[in-house]
Amino acid sequence: MVLLQSIFQNIGMLIIGIAFLRVSKSPWLLQRQRIHLLVVSAHGGVSLYSKVFSKELTSDDSLLLSGGFSAVTSMFEEVTKTPGKVKAILLVGKELRIINKETFLSALLVEYTTQASELAHEKFTEEFEKRFIYELNNFAGDVSIFKPAEEIARQYFS
Repeated sequence: MVLLQSIFQNIGMLIIGIAFLRVSKSPWLLQRQRIHLLVVSAHGGVSLYSKVFSKELTSDDSLLLSGGFSAVTSMFEEVTKTPGKVKAILLVGKELRIINKETFLSALLVEYTTQASELAHEKFTEEFEKRFIYELNNFAGDVSIFKPAEEIARQYFS
């Protein structure tokens, strides 16, 4: 009986260990929240890649958002006379987190920001930049070359 109990305890500890190992690779599992939208756009407002997670939004909404980033950033730079970029827009019930890079920006619309969502967004953006650095520096308008970004998004936001 004691041997059987010991075996079950060891199996339980093994299962918990595997679960924590999986969580360490996907921080979203620790702090689950609702992701609405992920958009990557060129600084000129062209949507390079977008993924809609919410049924309330459409791909057309992501296109409008991409164009809006350029306009909002330009407006704030002009009005405040500072070269600073917009990092976040707080809405009622949602937050739009923006990471500005040299050739593009990445935006994540979530219910609220957590350390896990920030980390996943940063890692996605770094991986996107690393994977598409040549295409970003030589961008000529063909957004289909960014379709493989779906794999990167799946890695960090699934």
